[in-house]
Amino acid sequence: MQTVAEHLAHALVQAGIRTGFGIPGGETLTLLEALRAAGIRFVLTRHETGAGLLAEGLHHVTGAPGLLVATVGPGVANCPNAVAQAKLDRVPLIVITGNVADHHGVAFTHQVFDQRALLAPLVKESYRLTAATAARDIEEGLWRAREGRPGPVHFDLPLDVAEAPGAPITPLRRQVAIPKASTLDRAAKRLSRAERPLVMVGLEAMRSPHFLSLVERLRAPVLGTYKAIGAMPHSHPLWVSAAGLSPKADALLLPMVAEADVVLLAGYDAVEMRSGWLEPFKTSTTVIDVSVSSERPPEHRTDLRLVGPIDATFNALLGRIERSSSMWTGASVRQALAVAFPAEDGPGPAGLITAIRDAVTPETVVTVDTGAHRILLSQMWRAEQPGTLLQSSGLCTMGYAVPVAIGAALGSGAPTVAVVGDGGFEMALGELATARDLGVNLTIVVIDDRSLALIEKKQRERGLPNVGVDFGRADVTGTDYVGLARAFGATAERFDDPRELRDWLRTPMSGLRLAWCPIERRGYEGRL
Repeated sequence: MQTVAEHLAHALVQAGIRTGFGIPGGETLTLLEALRAAGIRFVLTRHETGAGLLAEGLHHVTGAPGLLVATVGPGVANCPNAVAQAKLDRVPLIVITGNVADHHGVAFTHQVFDQRALLAPLVKESYRLTAATAARDIEEGLWRAREGRPGPVHFDLPLDVAEAPGAPITPLRRQVAIPKASTLDRAAKRLSRAERPLVMVGLEAMRSPHFLSLVERLRAPVLGTYKAIGAMPHSHPLWVSAAGLSPKADALLLPMVAEADVVLLAGYDAVEMRSGWLEPFKTSTTVIDVSVSSERPPEHRTDLRLVGPIDATFNALLGRIERSSSMWTGASVRQALAVAFPAEDGPGPAGLITAIRDAVTPETVVTVDTGAHRILLSQMWRAEQPGTLLQSSGLCTMGYAVPVAIGAALGSGAPTVAVVGDGGFEMALGELATARDLGVNLTIVVIDDRSLALIEKKQRERGLPNVGVDFGRADVTGTDYVGLARAFGATAERFDDPRELRDWLRTPMSGLRLAWCPIERRGYEGRL
């Protein structure tokens, strides 16, 4: 008879999982053997946070849930950042934590704390598996990770339960209906009559085949969250801009939102947006929200909600909407944004971002870390395909770009580029060894201004003294990123001229390589 661990491993395979990430301990060895026997590869990372982010990167290119395995105590304590990232960025991450055997009871305290209590605020559901309830809980949990807005689910697996005989697990397959015909008719009627329709697209609609047809039927300009960059081609005349964190862009985009008479929120998730976007609509504007989640959004008013499968709902709307007569394309705002965020070829962050943008192919997956460079890159980027620009938007965690890029490169086998600041890069240094061991094709571009530029800017704007935002000391040089990368087996070069960086990025990519790009402090001044 198969054990609970073996049944769990087979259920993960049925869910599409073929690779897991983490750091093992004595309490997870039974599970690791079950994963191996079921055909799931286990990748040893250097930190559990990195493991969760590698799992996310793999999810973005395969569509399968991510798998993070952590051992009892300190292993679980290292997980919350990656789990919080999955929660706020809507990633179906399966988190399995080993635990001491149930028969030890409360008398055994070594490495023991309430692991479910630690992760409970960060997951959609947490299950303490038992031999009697494991089959039911695993069925439910794997479904919960992907239903509605996806997110992390936690299975706490004591060692004696992992080794106990278990029952087979049958995946739950629950059908989710599209909105009622009457609700679709009301939405379509209002959209058809709109004189100034506007679409705001979010990550839920990223891969919808009918989204572009719906936009073209409406003839409506489109704004996207940063996470939704690529939902429609940048070159399409109805694409205006991404929005989220740039006050400079907001000054152009928020007045446009205020002019709209009907706004269609297409899989839009306000978790990505800064405070200025909490309620950007006029009281006279009709707000129609198409979402996979029945949770009422607290961030903004909604006049009509359509809850159901995103693409099927778009298709149902498409068949009901008359061709719009609107000529309001947003072209003037798009032109103003091009002036506000111009391409450059000189030194500085805009020149570097232009070089990266011009060098990569449309299908290259690019990850970008949190910081001032992410805001500027997100406003300047030109994505033609969905899922080709990955970033932490709901949590905005640093140390994201490198491990997510490793996971994406592992899953796709294609060249991948991580754009990261000096602070975020040093947070994820250990995973360079993971990238080396996996043999992935990954290029890392480090934009180095020896500071937490975005926080330094905010500190200065508030008239506060400079405290805790600069790296290094005045009497020493900063980190030698070329030497550091070479110590991990990477090919590495320093670039002071963005044009040289562009030419280097255009050379065939193979293995792990790094570009170190120093810039002046306060190089983002006036650009965000």
